[in-house]
Amino acid sequence: MRYFFSLFLLLATNILIFAQAPIYKSQNVSLLGTWDDATIAPNATSINNRYSSCWGYAQKGREYAIVGAQNGVHIVDITNPKVPVRKAFVAGKHERAIWREYKTYQNYLYCISDDASPNSFQIIDMSYLPDSVKVVYDGTLLFTRGHTISMDKDKMYISGGDSPLTVYSLKNPVAPKLLRNLRSDNPNTNFAHDIFVRNDTIYGSFGYGGMQIYHFNNDSTKFKLLATLTQYPSKGYNHSSLLMPNGKTLLVADEVPNSLPIKVFDVSDLKDIKLECTFTAGSKATPHNPFLTPNNRVMMCYYEDGVQVFDVKDPKKPVRTGFFDTHYQSDSINTEGRYLGVWSAYTELPSKNVVAVDMQNGLFVLDARKAYGLLPLTAEDVPYKDIVTISPNPIQEDITFAAAQHDIANVQIFDAQGKTIVALHQVDVADLHLSSNILPSKGIYFVQIENSTFRQIIKIVK
Repeated sequence: MRYFFSLFLLLATNILIFAQAPIYKSQNVSLLGTWDDATIAPNATSINNRYSSCWGYAQKGREYAIVGAQNGVHIVDITNPKVPVRKAFVAGKHERAIWREYKTYQNYLYCISDDASPNSFQIIDMSYLPDSVKVVYDGTLLFTRGHTISMDKDKMYISGGDSPLTVYSLKNPVAPKLLRNLRSDNPNTNFAHDIFVRNDTIYGSFGYGGMQIYHFNNDSTKFKLLATLTQYPSKGYNHSSLLMPNGKTLLVADEVPNSLPIKVFDVSDLKDIKLECTFTAGSKATPHNPFLTPNNRVMMCYYEDGVQVFDVKDPKKPVRTGFFDTHYQSDSINTEGRYLGVWSAYTELPSKNVVAVDMQNGLFVLDARKAYGLLPLTAEDVPYKDIVTISPNPIQEDITFAAAQHDIANVQIFDAQGKTIVALHQVDVADLHLSSNILPSKGIYFVQIENSTFRQIIKIVK
């Protein structure tokens, strides 16, 4: 009897583990590896994140993911992307930070946070990897808080935090020298939330103040205002931007209110900035941070929609060429555009592998070469399609499935703990009806629909 019970428990445990295995929606982007430190607890805030931003670093033939977490920075060796290994950890002064941001210059990692005191600015020497790292500065003499950090040649720009926008010289990388504070030239400016800078021209996202474009003059060390963009369709909190290599096409993400579209502007003439188009990933998720990829495509970190790759060669008609949704817990179609999921990504490693960090799920190492157009698609590449919808959601009397075509699939419903509630085999999901009574209590459930050509997971609420 004891043997039977043990065998039953083992089988039940295996079933539970299988049921809890995440299913990631994707197209032309494949998962190579993941890393997550289970000891990092959710932050006790409205954001409730465990991780924040990320960066990448390559040295001596090895590649690393720089992962921001609420307790500090984790440096993970991803040279073998299938088996990420943490090589170093540096604690932050703030142990429950919401925001962490990183950039590298030469062999140094620059770390900032926009959380309240205790906080500090850190510089880490990465040259000792893969064995260790060395903190060469950890203090508040230059500044205490910063929201985002940007690099251009030998200069470092700090947006937000203690001041609207400040620029420092990195001629001595371990002792940055203050060159100018934007408020010295524009006393009435509000905070820059983020900037994109290239060749001393700064495309600044100033929140509800819109976009402000400056040139930082090295000779006179002053900020010169070149243009402002304060009114445009679907304007909200101007959060971040990306200038394409042609110097003409600027992508802008507005973060608040939720679910706003991405904007594409023609900035070839700063005296006459034109809106080319607005577009979305086809969902209600919220765009967060854009990054340039190999082959001049754009990777947008799209919160609950993971990372989305777009070809913007024709700025009037961007085309999505691939995606990977790290946040399997959310249905990006029916979401309210919440601030969950992917925060940031890094697309410049020599291997062309992608580093992406999900605020709840940790590090993802991805291969997006097909989405970049660097690898040909084959007959085995099945395009992703959101085949099935469920309504109403939240569930009332019936659970009604709908699909544009008749698809035979297996349907399973799990509760939030991974327990199987319903298991249907080889059913037509085009017009499937189930009674809500099969769900034992009010709460969150996950519906998995799967056959040989697609897998889909939908969160439902009773």
